[in-house]
Parts: sequence; C-alpha cells; structure tokens
Amino acid sequence: MPFVRRFTEVQPLEVIRQIEGSVIIDLAPPAPATGAGNGAVLLVGEFEDGYFATDELGPVEVFGSADQQVKFGGFGFTYANVPSNNPCARRHVQENWNGNGFLKGYRLKAQRLMIARVDTSVGSVSFDPLASISGGVGPFAMTVGGVLTVTSNTGGPANSTALTAVVATSAGAAASFATIVSGDSFGIRIDGGVQTTVVFGGGDTTQAAVIARINTVLGFACAVANATQVDLRGIQAGTGGSVVLVELVAGVLAKAGHVVGTTVGTGSVANINAVTVTEINTIVNGSAALTAINIGARIGPLGELRLVNTTTLAAASLNITSTPMALTAKLSPIGTTVLISSHPAGTIRAGTRVRTVGGLEWVTMQTLDVTAGALGPYTVRVRPATDDGTALGTGASSVTVLVDQSNIGTLVVNNAAALTAALTEPQLDAAYQAALDQTLAEAKTVRDANFLLIARRSDAVVYAGRSNALAATSGGLSARIYITGDPLGTSTSTTLTNVAKFRSDRVFYTGKGLKVTVAEIAVRGLAGGVGFTEDGVITVRPDGPLTTVCAILAPETNPGQPQALITDFFDVDAGGELLTIESYIAFKASGVVVPRNDRSNGMEFQSGVTSTLESGKTTCARRKMADYIQNSLVLIANPYVKKLSTQARRDKLRGQIGGFLSGLQSLNAPDLQRIAAFSIDDSVNAGNTADVLALGVYYINIAVRTLSSLDDIVMQTEIGENAVIVTEV
Repeated sequence: MPFVRRFTEVQPLEVIRQIEGSVIIDLAPPAPATGAGNGAVLLVGEFEDGYFATDELGPVEVFGSADQQVKFGGFGFTYANVPSNNPCARRHVQENWNGNGFLKGYRLKAQRLMIARVDTSVGSVSFDPLASISGGVGPFAMTVGGVLTVTSNTGGPANSTALTAVVATSAGAAASFATIVSGDSFGIRIDGGVQTTVVFGGGDTTQAAVIARINTVLGFACAVANATQVDLRGIQAGTGGSVVLVELVAGVLAKAGHVVGTTVGTGSVANINAVTVTEINTIVNGSAALTAINIGARIGPLGELRLVNTTTLAAASLNITSTPMALTAKLSPIGTTVLISSHPAGTIRAGTRVRTVGGLEWVTMQTLDVTAGALGPYTVRVRPATDDGTALGTGASSVTVLVDQSNIGTLVVNNAAALTAALTEPQLDAAYQAALDQTLAEAKTVRDANFLLIARRSDAVVYAGRSNALAATSGGLSARIYITGDPLGTSTSTTLTNVAKFRSDRVFYTGKGLKVTVAEIAVRGLAGGVGFTEDGVITVRPDGPLTTVCAILAPETNPGQPQALITDFFDVDAGGELLTIESYIAFKASGVVVPRNDRSNGMEFQSGVTSTLESGKTTCARRKMADYIQNSLVLIANPYVKKLSTQARRDKLRGQIGGFLSGLQSLNAPDLQRIAAFSIDDSVNAGNTADVLALGVYYINIAVRTLSSLDDIVMQTEIGENAVIVTEV
C-alpha cells in the first residue's frame, strides 16, 4: 500500500519527492470577509469632566451612558443635593447650549461612540493640603467658659477665646406693685416662643406675689427678685435668647417695673446648648492666641468642624488637647500630632467652586485623584462657573476662597497665574479646531469614526468640521461624514443660502429644530437660569438625531425612511414659520435634511440628501454605502499588501472580494439583499499588464450597483362607474 502523508501547508518539491505515495495538503479556506464596522460616531464638544482631546490620551471611546458619566460627567454639578448647577456652554453665538456636549449627545444612539472634549479653560488653580483634624457636624451642647487648646509646630499650647453666653434679662425698675388691680395683664414672649398673657389677681400687690403669678403662668422661674424689683429672664443662654414685653392693659408693665420692648441675650454664641460649627469657626478664627500659632477653623464638605494649621509648609502640624469642648465637638484624634501628610486618599471633584474675595467664581474642569499623604500643589484647569462668555478675569494670587472642601482633608486654593476672561467666540472656534486636529491620528481608536458630530455651531466650526471629514477620509482613516446644520431660529431662505457655503457629499446639512424634554433641565426649572425652562422642554438642532438614524440604520438605507429611533424628539420647531410641502421641496433641492413630524410614522427626516448638488452624489444612502463598501475592501486587501504578487495570491484576494460582494447581493436569500449587482475586473483591461505587475501594482476594477429606496410610490387610479376593466387571459 502506498504511503500517505498529510500536511497543513504547501510543501516544496523536494519534500514531496522524498518518498512515493499520496500527499494530502489540508489548507484552511480564507476567512469570510464580514465588512468594516459602521455606525461609529465621534462627538466633539464641551463636557464637565474627563480628558481633553488635546491631552496625551486624546479622544476617548465610551461604552454606554454610565461609562460616559464616569469619564466625562453629566449635566452640571450637584451642590448640597441640588443638581444641574453651573453647566458648561450655557450660551454662545446667541444660542443656548451651543457647545454643550451632554445635550448634543442627549438620546444619541450609535454602534460605537468616541468623545473629543474641547479645552475651554481660562487658566489653572492649585490646591494644597493643610494639617487637619475633623470633628462633628453639631450643634453641640457646650458649657460657658469652654475652650479649645491646640499646639502647633510653631508654638502652644494656646487656648481659644472662652465661650460666653448669658440669658436675656429685662431688669425691673421703679415698680409700684401695690397699685396692681385684678384683671391687669401684659404679654410676654420668651426666646422667640409664642406670646403668653399674664393676668394678675387682686392680691398680686407685692413683689413676692408678682413673682409667683408670673412664674406660675410661664411654668418656669422667669421672674426673680432683684432687691426690691422684679427681673424677667429667658431660658436660652446666648444671643439667640430674648424677652419680649407687650402692653395689653395700659400702665400694667410700669406697675411691674418694666417697659414695652425686647431684651436679647449676650455672648459669643446664640445658644450655649446648641453651638454650631459656624460659631466655633468664628471663635477659633478670632482667637489671637490660636492665630499666633497658625491655627484656624474650617467647615468640611459634610458640614463638619475642622481645625487646621493654616500654613502649607511641609513641617506644619497641630495637636488638640483633651478638653471638655474638644470632646463635645467630637474632634479626633485628640492628643496626637497631625501633619500635612496625614491626610487620606480622596478626590477633588470636577465642579469644585473657587472664588475671589469679591465673589468672582470658577469651577474645576477635571476630577483629581489624590493619594494618601501626597503633598501639594494639585493643579487643575478651571472655567467660569457661569459659562456664557461674559465672565471677567482676575489677577494672580486672587483666587483664595474654596467653596467646596474635599474628602481628603482641608485644602487651600490659589492661582499662581492670572485667569483670563471667558474665551471669546473666535477663541472658542480655535479651541474646537485644536480638538478636531487630534481626531486625525491614525494610531488612535478615533480612526474608526464614520460620523462626526460637533456640539458647537459657528461658521468657522462648520468649515473646520467639513475639512476634518475630508482630511480623515483622504488621510487613511475610515471614511468620515460630518453631520451639521444651521443655527436654531434660522429662516428657511437663509438656510437655503447657507448650505451652499459648505457643500460636499461628506456634509449632511440640517435645518430647523427639534423639541425634547431634558430631565436634567426640568429638575431645576426656571431656577436654573439662562437656558433652563420650567418643564425641561428645549429646542435642539436636529444634527444629533440625524446622526442617530445614520449610525443605527444599515448604511445602504435612506435616513429619511420611517423609523422609531428618535421618538424622544416630539415636535419640529420651525421658528415661527409654516413648513409646507413647498418648503420641503426647496430643502431637498438645496441639499438640506429637515425633520418632519409625520402624522402616521412619527418623527422622521423628510429627504435623505447630502449637501452636494453633484449628480450621482446627492443621496445620503449612496455616500454611506460607498464608505461601507470601500472601508470593507480596504480591510480585505490590507493583509495582502507587500506580500509576493503570485497569481494564486491575487486570485485569493479577488475571490475574497467577490465573496464579500456576493454576500451583499445575497441571491440565495433575497430578503437579505443589500446591493443590486456587482462586477470585478482584474484583467489587462483593468490595467494589469506584465510591466505594471512587475512594478508591484495590482489593479482591481470594482463596480457596485446599489439599491435605490422607494422614494416615490406612484399609484395611478381610475375609479368610477365608467372605469374600464381589462381582463387578460
């Protein structure tokens, strides 16, 4: 029986001739070509947190809304459990939320999503930790005379100013108790309580009787003897206590030795039995002995008391002595020296507010993670808190007020360099251009983006977006389409003029607006300020919803077809104009994609046209499908580049291309058909002469006829009594 040998690779002739017999070569067929990815969206805009596109990491891919929230934040910031504060890009180029990436991506759907965050910072601030000891949130029941005793690296122990608190006392004078008659009365309110009426009897004509009557009515020892007079005292010791006397029967207060009016308590606190963290802060920061050794007080993010060494020197420290006041305030640790490096790990959240003494305010633009014990400064970029282009700048070292403390301990803030005024519109355009430049990197994930969506709308940005799509396509990245449109409120006639400035089949241009309810705006209502509405309904440009339709539907389909992808957008905002069929005819003829709320199909785009008027390139479906096929062909061909140009290898490549296109044609499964027909030619007619092949060039001419959409269905009808019915046999 002859020998049988089996191999998984083609063997050279000398191996085959080693011995007589049968040779089996088991070659794996080429992997089927599945086509390039489609529906990857690149969103460029302003966000509350995360990497900037111009940072080393560049644009970042996100995987769902939760991941986007973690990487780039949400809509504004939450302070004291109140959300949606200080959102970015509140108003620019006379349009609310022009540049806000969160709202531009609101309800956006895509196969993949990449975000390029634009850096609109006006400078930086730095944070330094302080040696810090934390206490409770209060209020605390203290005792008069209580002190905090602290030692620092520069001196001590030193005491805070002692607590003082005295009840309100209305002192009596020139009383004539003997003249009191039955039915005499006056009103009294103690420590802000309800008014009580004291009615004297006929026998209340002595000091003792008056005291007894008042105390019986009030239920505590309010009236006390003071020599021959009667004093009236409150209960609450401190400036919050009071005694208010009201005349009910003329002359009665004078008989008791008093006058109409209010007497308040005195001291350093409002209520010695409920001393607040704010009051302790005031006492500590006003204590000369503690200030002399650099000891101060702050309020933490949870409202807790913090004692600090106010210097940022590495040697700064403090040590709290065990006193009744320190124990009551729950300060810890007590009796242990705490250093700047004693702080735990934690974060300085994006949105942290910093101010000048005069009240100018900025917010931090990135969350900083701080390791335990790390010394400052921790530097971060900032933007104006009210981001509407009107904020003023400030000089160096003027930002010294930190509104929101961190969980890592107590921080102080400063700005080493001046903060500029809010970026002008041209400066914002330049910032967007800088971000867009970073989306052309072939080595980064952003190379796969099929659709470009930009949150900001200005003519300069639209020009930049158009150039970006063309550059990405010609520069070796996946072919890119830019979806944009006119500003909100633009009239139809102006839109028909504007689109001519940006024509390209790689620019899908939209007009008018779409209404949508945004929960993050509704939760604040009108209290949110400019850009907020009472019910959360706002108008957005339709480029975002159009991007959703293009990214989710198959590339060969018309984005103007009925679909259920943008149902959150419930009405077309035509800016006061009446959109008629003539309006939509004009939009289509000029290459503008405009939404329409169809009474049967819901929200859709009327005409899926590109902005170009060039014959053969006017439909969005052609542009999208051409990109998909061309990107797929590149993926098929790339593994063959620089390999030896054997006939077998060329045949294999041609076969894979044919297999891919046959799958799109799907002759055996008509319901899956995506193209009408195709042809492939790599003969001499395509340019493949021996001389050309010898140069390492291999031509493959590929023609693909795509399927048209059923844009117009014409039903000719003849209905009536005289209709002629023809029956063919």
